[in-house]
Amino acid sequence: MTSAAPAAPLIEKHTIGYVPPEDRHGKVKDLFTLWFGGNIAPLPIVTGALGVQLFHLNLVWGIVAILVGHLLGGVLMALHSAQGPQMGIAQMIQSRAQFGSLGALLVVVIAGVMYIGFFASNIVLAGKSLHGVVDSVPVPDGGRYGRYNPQALIAYTIGILVQIPFMNTPLYVGPVSAHIDGADLSWLVGLAVTTPLYAWLASRDSAYRRRQRGTELATGH
Repeated sequence: MTSAAPAAPLIEKHTIGYVPPEDRHGKVKDLFTLWFGGNIAPLPIVTGALGVQLFHLNLVWGIVAILVGHLLGGVLMALHSAQGPQMGIAQMIQSRAQFGSLGALLVVVIAGVMYIGFFASNIVLAGKSLHGVVDSVPVPDGGRYGRYNPQALIAYTIGILVQIPFMNTPLYVGPVSAHIDGADLSWLVGLAVTTPLYAWLASRDSAYRRRQRGTELATGH
C-alpha cells in the first residue's frame, strides 16, 4: 500500500525567506482566493467604474478594457512570479539578483509607497462611502479624527513591538518563533493585540470628545 501524502501544515514556517522544495505546496488556482479577497475593497470597485464614468464605455467594453489591461500589465509580473516555484524565493528577494542587495531597497521603497497609497485610498473611499449611506458620519477636512489619529499611532506602535518576539524573517528570528519550530505567528499576535487596544483607545477618545463638546455647548463657546 502506498502511504498518503503528508498534509500541508496549518501554519506556515516560512515568510519571505527561502522555502525548501519539501515545504512547497499549493496550486496556481489557490492564488485566486488570495487576490480576490485582496480586491474586495472600495478602491478596485471605483477604479473599475471609471471605464463607464470617465471613458463612457458600456458595461461590455468596460469589462473588455479591464481584462486587456490586466493581461498586458501582468505579463512581466507573470514571468517574474514564475521563478518563485522554481527558486523558492519571493519576488522581493528575487529582485536582489537584478539590483543587488542594496539596490533592491529601491524596489522595497516603491512597493511600500504603493501599499501605503492603496490602503490610504481605500480608507478615504470607505469613509466617504459611509458618509453617503449614513449622513451622521462626518468627513471634515483632515478626516473624522483630524489630520492624524494619536490613538491609531499608539496602537500601531504597540502592535509592532509585541510582534517582534514572534517574528521569523531572514534578518531576525524571535525567541518565541524559535521555540515553536520557526512558525511565524507575529501577524496573529499583532491582530489580536491591536484590534481590542484600538477599540478601547477610540472609545475613550470618543467619550472625551463628547464631554468636550458638551462643555462647549453649555458655555456657548
